[in-house]
Amino acid sequence: MLAVESIVVESPDLQPIGEHLAAMTGIFPSRAPTDIELRGAQNYAARIRRRIARFLDSEEVETLKWQRPPSQESLWEKVATPVDPAEFLAWSKESDIDPSTGILWPSVVQAARDYIKARWPIYPDTSLGLHTHELALDEYLDVWHLVRTLNDPETIFDDLDSLILLPEQVEAVKAVYPGIYQSIQALALAQLKPFIEIEGAVEKRKTLMGERESQLRLLLGVADEDSFEVEKKPEQKQQPQNKGAATRPEEPTPSEAVAMQRTGMK
Repeated sequence: MLAVESIVVESPDLQPIGEHLAAMTGIFPSRAPTDIELRGAQNYAARIRRRIARFLDSEEVETLKWQRPPSQESLWEKVATPVDPAEFLAWSKESDIDPSTGILWPSVVQAARDYIKARWPIYPDTSLGLHTHELALDEYLDVWHLVRTLNDPETIFDDLDSLILLPEQVEAVKAVYPGIYQSIQALALAQLKPFIEIEGAVEKRKTLMGERESQLRLLLGVADEDSFEVEKKPEQKQQPQNKGAATRPEEPTPSEAVAMQRTGMK
């Protein structure tokens, strides 16, 4: 049963456009973003909202969507190739992308490749050095699942609709696309109000079946013993400053902090 008690999610920065752009172009872009991709990045929060609404309103289990993986050698070559800053800068100028987005976009792409590379099994061999290819089929499919998820984070909703979402996918999105993940949490919790009841005060208007609730808890990082919270964390009141006191700079948003860390800014 869904109830309101313990889990509080802060209001997110709903416009981490650099993350949104990486989600639209994929992590192996070969050209400047198209107008469609740029518009998709601008409206990515709306895409998330629609996918969550579709999941909550549906009672059907969707057919699994899957793509055949490329050869191990070709995929490893893509994953291991570092981002070329000059190339991304040229693409950003071609598509008239603002500088802050132009910085965050390639940093997210590089972070995704690094995440996959760190989880690609490598086996030592005394005669041939380190093997990075010829993985067992189950190992390679695990890698491909991560690539598929990080190349297009919206695929987590495809798997959510099929009730096969895995913790590894959620962790990958949370690590590489923290702004998008925070948006997913906030937008999902906001749409859960009709499914939530408060004893003696509010009756729920809709019911979420057990398996669907389990998948939603997995997506949002809410344990079975915890409750959902749909209210935003209250804003702190600004304290009046003494006359002549120095003004303290504003704290960066979560997505700005991530961008600063990835680009080496302090």
